[in-house]
Amino acid sequence: FLVDQGGVAATLKDGSIFFQEYPTSPAVHVLNGGIFALLGVHDYATYFENDHYKALTRQTLETLKDHWRDWDAGMWTLYDLYPLRRFASRMYHELHIRQFRTLAQLFKMNEFDVVADRWQGMQKGILNRLFWAAHKVYEKISMRWTKK
Repeated sequence: FLVDQGGVAATLKDGSIFFQEYPTSPAVHVLNGGIFALLGVHDYATYFENDHYKALTRQTLETLKDHWRDWDAGMWTLYDLYPLRRFASRMYHELHIRQFRTLAQLFKMNEFDVVADRWQGMQKGILNRLFWAAHKVYEKISMRWTKK
């Protein structure tokens, strides 16, 4: 099921499985797309009572539990991990919070609520929002220069 085998998952640096929104090589690791895919695998596993996909769901939940910090820039969330580690837009940052709240509720994993609380707190800080805006400008300029 890995991208290099025609699938839609890739591994993080430690070998943990993460679903890909864009099955590319190298893997991009888009947070919201990976979570939406995880929820789809969970739905499939539940509907068809498929133990293999139930185990894959648990394994991917553990990946998120162990690696959420990879998408945490300290002041905002990242949209992806490669190549630019782009900051999430305001909409995607809010989506990340909502997705983690959904994971906490659906799978009874309070640690996801703790992460969502952290990320929600990031939205309230004026310095965080200013840093986010400055970083987004930097990203746009950087992307323009690298295309030339």
